[in-house]
Amino acid sequence: MEQQEPQSDQIQQQQEQPQYIDPQNPFEPQNKPRRPGLLLFLAILTFIGSGWSFLYYLIFSIAGPRLIDSMMSFASTPQIEEMFLRLGDVPQWQFLLLALFYLGSIIGAAFMLKLRRIGFYMYIIAQISTLVLVPFFITGTFVPGISSIIITLIFIGAYGYFYKLMS
Repeated sequence: MEQQEPQSDQIQQQQEQPQYIDPQNPFEPQNKPRRPGLLLFLAILTFIGSGWSFLYYLIFSIAGPRLIDSMMSFASTPQIEEMFLRLGDVPQWQFLLLALFYLGSIIGAAFMLKLRRIGFYMYIIAQISTLVLVPFFITGTFVPGISSIIITLIFIGAYGYFYKLMS
């Protein structure tokens, strides 16, 4: 009889434990909203793209003219040389401003991963700002490339799809 009592205590303890929805992850309680895989994928792409742009513009804001002078020796065509000359004419504070906007995009994506709506608004502001400011600072026009517009709209639309899940 004594052997049956510990077994009944174990069964009773197992029944008192809360039940979970996801059998693959028993440590996640059922009332916590799940982060969709596509949202994670979008955030990873944002971290890569905006992270690279953040570093690029941050480096140019710190060592812009010296860096461009050293890169001029690698200009193999007149178009590349013209691009380097245009980059050399951009004031360093503008590169820093672009780096800050890309940092805002990264922070916005991190907030969206935590399912917070403020991240969606931060991301939109940062992306539209860079969409307009990059061509303006480099070429002097407010006209971004069509591929930049399409990619930005796809990402904003995809993040917007998950807006209902965010609080």
